[in-house]
Amino acid sequence: MCDTRPMFILAVSLASASSLVGDLLELHYGSTGAWSDSATGVGLKATLDGTAVELFYAGDVYQVSSIGYVSDGESQSFAVGSSVGNNLIVQGSEDRSSGTALAMAWTYRTGELEIVRSESFDEAELALVVTYSVSNLSFAPVEDLRILFAVDPDQDTAFSGNYNTLNSVEDLDGDGVEDWVQALGPDSGVAFGFGACTPDALALGFYSAWQGTSDVDVGLVDPAGASGDDAMAFRWTAPEALGVGEAMAFRVVVAVDGNVADAVDNFQDVAAEACCDGDADGAMAEACGGADCDDLRPGVLPGATDVPYDGVDQDCTGGDLADVDGDGEYATAAGGRDCDDADVGVWTGQAEVWYDGVDQNCDGNDDDQDLDGYVLAFDCDDMDPALWVDCPTPDTDDGSVTSSGDCGCAASGASGPTALVVLFAVLTLRRRRSG
Repeated sequence: MCDTRPMFILAVSLASASSLVGDLLELHYGSTGAWSDSATGVGLKATLDGTAVELFYAGDVYQVSSIGYVSDGESQSFAVGSSVGNNLIVQGSEDRSSGTALAMAWTYRTGELEIVRSESFDEAELALVVTYSVSNLSFAPVEDLRILFAVDPDQDTAFSGNYNTLNSVEDLDGDGVEDWVQALGPDSGVAFGFGACTPDALALGFYSAWQGTSDVDVGLVDPAGASGDDAMAFRWTAPEALGVGEAMAFRVVVAVDGNVADAVDNFQDVAAEACCDGDADGAMAEACGGADCDDLRPGVLPGATDVPYDGVDQDCTGGDLADVDGDGEYATAAGGRDCDDADVGVWTGQAEVWYDGVDQNCDGNDDDQDLDGYVLAFDCDDMDPALWVDCPTPDTDDGSVTSSGDCGCAASGASGPTALVVLFAVLTLRRRRSG
């Protein structure tokens, strides 16, 4: 029975309990952000045909949010709001309600990640939107990122004291991918479920050993309508690694009503809009007729600032910014040939201005016009490749050198430190020439 399960809280940091109260839904939080306020004995409550129905076992934390990932080769695992303890840092909550739209955001931290989980719903609706946004604040990519969210449906306790529900996972649109998981009260008929905005990235199902685990990788099954006092869960798996400084987001719609058909309708009505902005950045996805070219990343949308050369099209213009100075040539950092993408006057087709310290045409040469391997300072005629000073070795005891090659460029008579400076410079140029 639900009321005999052990519970203890080991949260690293706690926030004040808070609530969102609408005409049809009430969502009450505990100090870790779980949908359960032990002070009031309420978690998620729905008013159906004038009757208030508590959807969970009132007041106890039979809920878990777990996260797992690999960073710098090491596996990490965290949980919060769990009946078996918490090790995720709770940074706090923020009420983001506006008008008839009620919203609360909870922020959590690990050593590498910031996780923001928010719930929002219209005060006259029986469905709420759960949004997770995860940001990588570390100096290494985060791989194999998974997030589990699970609750214990107990909607019939108010009617008959029955803790069991009839549990199943469904494919509502018949595309072969499960997109809805539901718990039906066998005595009341009240239906409660999760609907996936991105079914391909979510696993939906139930598990029974949840009172003793917060494992993000716990096995999820489809009971196919069987009765059980099980946890109902979704697990999101990131489709790719989360790079340094990057963020990813996903959404799930939670719906309830007095019967399954109406609960599904509530899910689909809300999902029609909410799922078109799956990363909650305010821009509709291209699949919904919008212009958001990546509805997984909150920082990618029209009008965003594009970060050059990172391979990501942040502003949805059709490609990554690879020509910052607009001279028509991609930067070397983006696989092009522009050696200075901050100077519009520097690119491979530009005319070279000799000896000005700028390599305008990106060929690596600004001071050896005749290409004889010697810069102007050591070339008596930089327009004639046959004329240059070659002083390979000192040929006197005091280190003085004489020029070789009948070019008329004299370096003989140099001595002392000056000769050593000339020798060093010429040897350097010879290495450049041989290279």
